[in-house]
Amino acid sequence: MMDTSLRQSESLRQTQQLSLRQRTALEVLQLPRLELEARIDEELAANPLLEELVPETSELPAEKEPAGETGDDDDFEEKMADSDEWHNDLPLPDEGDNDTDFWSGVAAAPPSLSEQLQRELSGANIPEKKRGLCEKIIDALDEKGYLATPLADVAMSCDADLAEAETALRFVQSLDPAGIAARDLGECFRLQLERRGQWSGAVKKLIENGLDDLERLSLPALGAKCGETVASMQAALGMLRQLDPAPGRTGSDAAAVFPDLRIFATETGGFDAQLLRERERKIGISERYRKLLDDPTLSADDRNFIREKVRAAGEWLKALEMRGSTLLRLGRWIAQKQEEFFRRGIEKLLPLTMKQAGEALEVHETTISRAVSGKYAATPRGVLPLRFFFSGGYQENETGATVSVRAIEEKIRKLVAEEDPAHPLSDDALANALQKEGIAIARRTVAKYRKALHIPPSSLRILR
Repeated sequence: MMDTSLRQSESLRQTQQLSLRQRTALEVLQLPRLELEARIDEELAANPLLEELVPETSELPAEKEPAGETGDDDDFEEKMADSDEWHNDLPLPDEGDNDTDFWSGVAAAPPSLSEQLQRELSGANIPEKKRGLCEKIIDALDEKGYLATPLADVAMSCDADLAEAETALRFVQSLDPAGIAARDLGECFRLQLERRGQWSGAVKKLIENGLDDLERLSLPALGAKCGETVASMQAALGMLRQLDPAPGRTGSDAAAVFPDLRIFATETGGFDAQLLRERERKIGISERYRKLLDDPTLSADDRNFIREKVRAAGEWLKALEMRGSTLLRLGRWIAQKQEEFFRRGIEKLLPLTMKQAGEALEVHETTISRAVSGKYAATPRGVLPLRFFFSGGYQENETGATVSVRAIEEKIRKLVAEEDPAHPLSDDALANALQKEGIAIARRTVAKYRKALHIPPSSLRILR
């Protein structure tokens, strides 16, 4: 009976330990580059057995790992032997992955907000006139990311009408970070909530009707003004607290983009991916502390402390390794699937889902969601968020092939950009134009995509 109880207790302990390892690995996977750097600093400060390994300045021995980095001695392998099970939810590292990009180890100054937005803009396939308007809008943003210049002045400086400038503004507002190029706080909040799919209900009413009264009115009074309960107002305020009122603030910090991947054309005509800066900082286990385990004079408490820190350090290093492996495999899958997009532009972007990626990489789609969160890739089409490559699809009526929603949105953008301003295209006309290109689409679906692009209806686009 006692043996059974002990076995159950040990099984429970291992299950809890496994769950902790999985959470750590998935948390590290989700971290964007800058947050990962901060987390590495926290781990270095919290665990004395972790240390940052300084590369040798002399010639390095071929294929030799720095001492203590992998923890491959027998004693350490025994301590980590029970950690293999948690691989079930994550892909195993690829053998022989090496970051051969010389420049990945060279520190680069973080891009300014303007530079980041210009990079995103460079990957877009849009008409030159619209590109000029977008560049002018980006140049007019203040340090908080707001459009400080009246849109009419932007239009006039580019010899464009207000409707064209409005379309360009909507495009800039679709770039990262969310909330950029807003003209006031309410619009900034709206843009961020729309990106999250939360622009509805009490929080929408609060922003539209009560934002100016937040400091003046009580929650019951706000609720009465917005036609919502006090509980709904409390929930809406909680959502507002999660938003950034100044998305462009400290451009070199908040708006900096550090790609984790580079997607490039290969000599054989295809596309491949490699990790960037993944080994810029080498973290390992202190050899000095590990050798203390062999000291017979070491007290039992100190020995247990070191063993626990060795175990924690090993799990942290494995989580870092798994992050790099997962991103690399995902990048290579994207490079292969989106080959025509990299060759020919947005209209050739395939509709991919995270479920498809998960099945290909043999992980859950939530793991893919964590992998793409806040991550970027430097591609032949510019620096793009990994989330860009995942969108729904719409079936073409002639070939039965599927075209991505982003590609359809780009076609709608192009049709509107090239329309006669005196006779703008109605939603029916846009649907007919798309049908001529082989895309069977209803007018109401066109209207939905047009609204998502923040393009006004034809009645508001006509010249007055």
